[in-house]
Amino acid sequence: MIARNRCADVHALAASLLDNFEARLRQGVPHLCPYLDASTAAFPDIIRAVPAAVLAQEFLRLVEESVGPGHTVYEVIAKHGVETVADFLYRRAAPTCHLGERDVEPFNISPVSLAIVRLPPTVGPRDAEIRESLISAFHTKGHCTFTEGSGTDRSGNGGSRSSWLAHRHR
Repeated sequence: MIARNRCADVHALAASLLDNFEARLRQGVPHLCPYLDASTAAFPDIIRAVPAAVLAQEFLRLVEESVGPGHTVYEVIAKHGVETVADFLYRRAAPTCHLGERDVEPFNISPVSLAIVRLPPTVGPRDAEIRESLISAFHTKGHCTFTEGSGTDRSGNGGSRSSWLAHRHR
């Protein structure tokens, strides 16, 4: 974000984000708070007058625009190709249960191939669309069951890289 916003350091980035946030809010003051003069009102007065939900939405939009596209798990998957990623992960999650010769009728065992895929929550504006494409791509590989991952899954701190995507059982 520092380089993308042409800032020298974190402090300059924070100052830039604050300036941009204030400019956005001042543009919206005539619609949100017509009783305030956008050109002369103090920034704290604007913050107090604008509804908290609007403040949060504008700040989130500002940060997302400052980061730029391509920074969510799903955007990275789309960059590499949804079909390619699904195929790689499905093959990498090779069967984790080997029955050997025990899958015969006398033992009353009927093996089933099943992929359990845990997907992280969507974050970016295109994530839901990419996620649906990924689910469709996994369905073409075989029977898959999908579960919801936690918020930490998208940051890479939730375990090994592939642990959140696919586990296959036979």
